[in-house]
Amino acid sequence: MAEDKDYKVANLVRGLSILELMVQHPHGLGTSEINRLTDYPKSFVYRATGALLQLGYLERDDKSKKFFLSRKLLTMGTTALHQSCLMEYALPVMRELREETREGVYIAGMDQARGVMLEYLPALHAFRFFVDTGHQFDLHCAAQGKAMLAALPEKKLKTVLSGMKLTRHTERTITSQRAFRAELRRVRARGYAVDRAEAIEGIHCIAAVILNAKSFPVAALGVTAPLFRMPEADFERIGQRVKSAARKVSRKLGYQETSV
Repeated sequence: MAEDKDYKVANLVRGLSILELMVQHPHGLGTSEINRLTDYPKSFVYRATGALLQLGYLERDDKSKKFFLSRKLLTMGTTALHQSCLMEYALPVMRELREETREGVYIAGMDQARGVMLEYLPALHAFRFFVDTGHQFDLHCAAQGKAMLAALPEKKLKTVLSGMKLTRHTERTITSQRAFRAELRRVRARGYAVDRAEAIEGIHCIAAVILNAKSFPVAALGVTAPLFRMPEADFERIGQRVKSAARKVSRKLGYQETSV
């Protein structure tokens, strides 16, 4: 079993070294050239380049049969850089919002039809709960999910909604496309989204979208608390504060508000 793991790791290292080699040869390399420069077996080079091509890391010219790096690594690097900048700008705002509300403050992103928790600052009360970084969640029953979806361009929104299952988590979860569309219109109108214990019984959330320089939703900033500490009567007051905090991060990312 250990030998099998070592074999797989060795092949992974070889595959990554081929990618590093391609960086040094922007004009492309054929399998014979990769074999000569790496001294890897021809059979491995053939399998590795085929896998990297299938996964989208490489492209191949049909005439020359040479492989080139695709834009996938650039996209991944850009995404990582953007997330790093996002967290750098967001954390001070998150801490400020937590000091003001004394409740849990989070920032979340979206991956296809699922949400993912990027960072969570627990409440300052003795009674509090924790959310792990990387935790995934359904978009339709989370304030942060609604906030991001409401800001998507219509074409992109249709695509995401077509792949979503509006699973019921509590008796307040929205489970029809028509009702969910109406909810997104309300989010756009007021500038923030709410979760009325739709994901977890007894837990309320309020979130607002963070937009980049192209006015595209890259994340959502929110506050979460037990309903006895954040009743619906407080939604408007806290919602305006959350919206202001999210706009502050958006502006740092280059977003510019336009007057209608």
